[in-house]
Amino acid sequence: MIRYRPVSIFHKLFIMAYFSLPFTYALTINIGFPLKIYEMLFIVVAILLLLSDLLNKSLSIKYLKEDRNILYSLVWFFVFYLVSTVVGIFLIITQIVTIPDWATGRFGAVTGTMLELGYILLNIFVFIMSLYFGREIREKLVKSWLAGATLASLYSIYLLIYSAMGKIPYKLPGMDFHYSPAIIANILIIRQGTFMEGNFMGGFVVPSLVMAVYMYESTKRRLYLLLSALFFFSILSTVSTISILSLILFIMLYCLYKFRRIEQLTSVAFIFLLPLLIIGIIRTSFFKEVVLTKIFSTRESNSYMADSKLARINQAVTGLKIFCDYPISGVGPGNYGLYYNKFVYDKYYASENIKHIPNNIYVKLLSEGGITTFLTFILFIAFIFLKYFRYRTKGGSDGTTVLLLYGMICIMLILMAYPTLNLTFLWAYFAIVVLSIGQNRNFA
Repeated sequence: MIRYRPVSIFHKLFIMAYFSLPFTYALTINIGFPLKIYEMLFIVVAILLLLSDLLNKSLSIKYLKEDRNILYSLVWFFVFYLVSTVVGIFLIITQIVTIPDWATGRFGAVTGTMLELGYILLNIFVFIMSLYFGREIREKLVKSWLAGATLASLYSIYLLIYSAMGKIPYKLPGMDFHYSPAIIANILIIRQGTFMEGNFMGGFVVPSLVMAVYMYESTKRRLYLLLSALFFFSILSTVSTISILSLILFIMLYCLYKFRRIEQLTSVAFIFLLPLLIIGIIRTSFFKEVVLTKIFSTRESNSYMADSKLARINQAVTGLKIFCDYPISGVGPGNYGLYYNKFVYDKYYASENIKHIPNNIYVKLLSEGGITTFLTFILFIAFIFLKYFRYRTKGGSDGTTVLLLYGMICIMLILMAYPTLNLTFLWAYFAIVVLSIGQNRNFA
């Protein structure tokens, strides 16, 4: 009989799962899609939890009550996502829009929609169970995340250096090598790390950097300062425009954090040095080519960066056009690509044999889930911030938790260039933030 006492087996499974979060492409098993280590571990958690609930009714949700507003908004988010799924399947079956065979993906349109819903359900489960089991092992979860992020970052930098030297890098098991390349100064580089795309890797390392800084401010251990530096360079190695902008945003917010503690001499140094670091980044040719060129380039420049930017603008506007026609329920999870050619904004990017994606979470939620799904997700995020502000108004100490909230702001920016919410590390980070609010004791 499985009893909850803080159930050590659940704790160990969660610690291992958090360690494996960056391995979403590397160290996976290809079964038509990459089956990840943490997915297998969380499935084991679900099975054991089911058994424990069937055999022993001692499992309680009393520890979740203080976060009920966050959980209620998440439940409603899933309900509306489920409604969108049903509507999406109905639209597919009734063939209201003609769907070419090539646009249905690997598993077919209906199965693909249901898989999207299943992934969301898995990640909601991860978030809720992280709150339930994570209270007593919050420190271990953070350290486990950072350990996995360290290995992933080292591999990301290795890929960058080896590819820049014109050599073929060693690929980890599970990587068939689907490249996420970029051309910088006429040099082809691999920028994806342990993920399938550089944007995904950058989106993971940004909150990893935030947590390393958070741990440094909590413990003053230099190890976390070194990890912060490693993650800083790892973000740059992804050559992800949105991740680099998020990095700069966090540096600015961190300056604000240190400014509030200006009585310390080291804080004064940070206030002057970090802005200089930002200026230094901005003035580099790397920043100009990766960020400024992408933001300000036009189609006439005939460059990769210009095409990438204009394609994303087209994808976003196309998604908003879909939303205008299906404002309440959207067209169903994962079905943006089925309607792309009908609603495409810039005919230059109309194409056959490619199932397009919105590349923007907010546009994805609006076009595929409708206004109800979009608003409940925003409400979920807002309730996390509201928990912190309520804690502060009740006289709670600011501590270092505000740094994790800064990380949330950076993630909100990153999601503007993300095609999916089905990356579990996002939900794991949200859970760590919720668990950390009101927990201001220093880590060992």
